[in-house]
Amino acid sequence: MIKKNNKFKTIKTNNNIGINKILVLSTLVFNLLLLLIFLKMDSYFYKRDIKGYEAGKVAERTIIAEHDFEYIDKKSTSRRNFELERTITPVFKVYKEITDESILLFDIFLQRFSEYSDQVKNQNELADKFEDFKSRYPDFNIKIVIQLYEKPSLYSLLEISKTIIVSAMNKGIIASEKKSLGDYTPNELVEIWRWNDGKREKDDIYFSDVLTMDKIKEYAISSVKGSNFEKDAKLIADIVYSFSKDNCFYDFEETQKKRNELFTSTIPVYKTIKKGTVIIEKGFIITDREMLIISAMGNTVVKINLKTNIAILFYLIALYFLINIFFSLPGVIKKTDTGEVIFLIILSELFFIYALIVYKFLNIPIWLNYAMLIPTSLFTMIIAIIITQTAALYFSLIVSIIVLIIGNFSPFPAMFCILNGIAGVFFAKKADTRIDLIIAGIKTGFLNIFFISTFLLFTNTEYKVFISSSGIAFLNGFLSGIVVLGILPIIELILNSPTRFRLIELLDLNNPILKKMHSMAPGTFNHSLSVGNLAENACQEIGANALLARVGAYYHDIGKIDRAEYFIENQKSYNKHDYMKPSLSVSIIKSHVKTGIEKGKELRLPQALIDIIAQHHGNGLISYFYVKALKLGNKAKINPEEYSYVEGKPKSKEAAVVLLADNVEAAVRTLKNPTVAKIDSFVWEILLSKIKEDHITESELTFNDLKIIKDSFVATLTGAFHSRIEYPDIQKAEKEAEEKIKKGEKNEQ
Repeated sequence: MIKKNNKFKTIKTNNNIGINKILVLSTLVFNLLLLLIFLKMDSYFYKRDIKGYEAGKVAERTIIAEHDFEYIDKKSTSRRNFELERTITPVFKVYKEITDESILLFDIFLQRFSEYSDQVKNQNELADKFEDFKSRYPDFNIKIVIQLYEKPSLYSLLEISKTIIVSAMNKGIIASEKKSLGDYTPNELVEIWRWNDGKREKDDIYFSDVLTMDKIKEYAISSVKGSNFEKDAKLIADIVYSFSKDNCFYDFEETQKKRNELFTSTIPVYKTIKKGTVIIEKGFIITDREMLIISAMGNTVVKINLKTNIAILFYLIALYFLINIFFSLPGVIKKTDTGEVIFLIILSELFFIYALIVYKFLNIPIWLNYAMLIPTSLFTMIIAIIITQTAALYFSLIVSIIVLIIGNFSPFPAMFCILNGIAGVFFAKKADTRIDLIIAGIKTGFLNIFFISTFLLFTNTEYKVFISSSGIAFLNGFLSGIVVLGILPIIELILNSPTRFRLIELLDLNNPILKKMHSMAPGTFNHSLSVGNLAENACQEIGANALLARVGAYYHDIGKIDRAEYFIENQKSYNKHDYMKPSLSVSIIKSHVKTGIEKGKELRLPQALIDIIAQHHGNGLISYFYVKALKLGNKAKINPEEYSYVEGKPKSKEAAVVLLADNVEAAVRTLKNPTVAKIDSFVWEILLSKIKEDHITESELTFNDLKIIKDSFVATLTGAFHSRIEYPDIQKAEKEAEEKIKKGEKNEQ
């Protein structure tokens, strides 16, 4: 069963490598298409230029359509656009603040009327009370006050008037300026925007149905028709008219936006010219329409510049092989991790498209090296942190070649690009905390100033250009550091990458899972710390990721936490396995790996750490319980695979070192009176046993690496088990000294 699993994993790995190559090839094909689309003018395509023809001139020869083609009929397009424009409904907006103002004014009037009507003796005195009201509100009709005073049901009249005012204002009273309303016909639709319960409502109504101040009295009279207030309809109409205001106005911007959206979505009217059609005969004056057709025919005759395109194709093919060579080297990228390849491809495409846009569409001054507007260090910093520094260096080289192609093979932009990228990698690798990324950006900016100044010294450049270029070059690096600081946590979250910053955060012993291990499985906790020291020191010596190894060692046994009492390092009084069957014991021991993997996924640990958890025992045989089972049962019925771990062998150097450190740390504890020679011999014996048992053959560790690892383990363990001076009992020594003095005195006597 183990062999089948290994075979399956090998096939899966090969498939991933094949997928990666296909992805890279597909990307290059896509990039070739982008180059042809973006840069076709002047360099990659020739357009047939029909010269010597101009509207108003006499045709020197007869022109016949050489092939079928289409042209835009501007006259028909214009006619259709005119018809479409007539279908656009103008937008009128109801302003709620005007409505609220009118209603508030009416409420003030109602309150004053109620107050004054009880104080005065006749309508003339009441009218006098409203003179100041008239002066503040010129549209107010003072006669309304006199007429209301005579009405027995005046408050009912005022309430119905308010209801009609609110209704009319909410419906919208359109401003009646001739400029805005004069051109509308009664059957023409308009779009009214109004607010209702905090929501925007849009209604299309006929212009004949809109309200204006000219129609407001008629609206008020029709509102009370057939009711008890019909006899007072004229008075109500006067009240409504006095307190109503224009609150619905034509909105030019919204109407224009509708017009623009309509024209943007419309397709021009095309007409087809068939091959052989005579466009213009010799001796005739060329009209605007005929000139339009002639130009359209010239623009549709495209001749590919084969020489240039073949050169670019060969260039990209060479680049493809260069990428495969670089990223196939050991330690550049994980060959089994398609996610990293996809991430690299996404970054390269973003870089490629951004560089094309900068070069093609930005109006860059002649003196400015356009590569200074491309933040190469931003990309290389991210790759150095997320993947590897080597991958970032190769990336900077490859994208500089791309910049060389885009920039018509001008060398300075490509040189600045590669130097900027390398600077970003160099400073990013020294960042221990996230804030160090800003410092890395500042250092990259200063180095960019040095690079661009060096290039400018080759030309006769004014000092103003030096200053401007230096400022832009500095901002290139500085802003790269800030952007990396901002987006790195997002990338870490999406890719779940074991970046240096993420690993340092996981190394904190105050993490809940490590605190839980310390309290529930103290023996396992101390064992994990010791394994971490061994693994980190060994990985530093062989050039592997020491931080990853240390964090992996801290978390490799998290699967033991829930059943800590079943593991020897946590047992205090007795061994629970003494009273269990070997088969049950081994299932509990084996389960800690599976449980650890599950916990790692729950904690969203990076896959590299989960791999260490899964592979820290390889396919090793749990010999203690296997031997115990042999002693108790029939050897023929006992299968070694049932007493072995099945999660697979270490695939990385870090996982293999953790496996070795785990075994060595546990085994050395059994040594009595350890000496340097004993530890050295014992450790080497364990390492050789792992080679014989085929545990670390898939990890890319060399025999020389094993020797270095052994020396590192011995040095670390010797420091842990070093002999100490036995400190004497002070009281006993003083007593012996006194007795010696007394004895000497007696001898003298």
